[in-house]
Amino acid sequence: MRSPSRQLGLASILFTTMTCLTAIGCGSSQPTEPSLVQQVELTQHERNPEIRARRLIDLSIKQREMKDNPGAAATVDLALKSAQEIKVPTIKAEVLLAVAKELTKAGGSKIQANDAIESARVAVATIPDRGEKVAAQISLGVALFQLGERPTANVSLTGAESLLEGVTKPAEKATLLAALGAAWAQTGDKAKSDAALKSAAGTTAGIADARERVRAQSAVAASLYGDEQPTAGRQFLDAAVVSARSITDPQGKAYALSEIFEALSPFRTRVPVSELLTEAGTAAQEVKDQDQKTVLLRHLQSLLSVPQ
Repeated sequence: MRSPSRQLGLASILFTTMTCLTAIGCGSSQPTEPSLVQQVELTQHERNPEIRARRLIDLSIKQREMKDNPGAAATVDLALKSAQEIKVPTIKAEVLLAVAKELTKAGGSKIQANDAIESARVAVATIPDRGEKVAAQISLGVALFQLGERPTANVSLTGAESLLEGVTKPAEKATLLAALGAAWAQTGDKAKSDAALKSAAGTTAGIADARERVRAQSAVAASLYGDEQPTAGRQFLDAAVVSARSITDPQGKAYALSEIFEALSPFRTRVPVSELLTEAGTAAQEVKDQDQKTVLLRHLQSLLSVPQ
């Protein structure tokens, strides 16, 4: 029987040996990063299928950038198999659509791309939450359009439109309508896009509580800017500012203005929202309660450090 010290020595030797096997040029001060092929092999040992699939998609993209299209196609095929193992339908649908896009770009099988799309469609159908299902259905429609499947893309977006009727929360419904409007805009159907955005505007305008209305309008504006629809996004941003300024309570007004800034902060290099913090600060100075004023001013100060 080996002594503990000999076992530790053997373990150290094995560890060093295995480390040398994973990096070319053992003994040098600059260990070589595993090749893309080695990274693909290592990734297949990942137990979480979502993580495994996403990493394989990334590696396929890198192989494609290196002009290794056969390798990229093989890798994304492994990603497809991994994506099929994902249990959560919303995540499964999202990853499968990413796989389908990469299959097309990497020169993979058209049959496999269609399999990925069909599996994504099945996954979307099993999503229990109506709002999440609508969002996934919209994403499916956009992906289908980008893959050149315009008729089925229209069917998917029309299905999302029908499902939207059952969404009862105004803020959620408005954001989904905006996403649908952006999706129709991508397909070139301006009439349907305008109709969805008009419905979103009406839904947010109908929210009685001004603070809640500001949050909804800001969320829709951010969604549209994120979907590269700045003209429509600016309309909802302007509406949110009007709603915030209608609040007579200075504390409520300051917080509402700051919430607009927070929602649009990721786009503030393109959208003039920084001035809203100045306006919020002016409103905050009118707050009578000193403790509440101090908390509010600290909150506004913290927003200045939000990364762009």
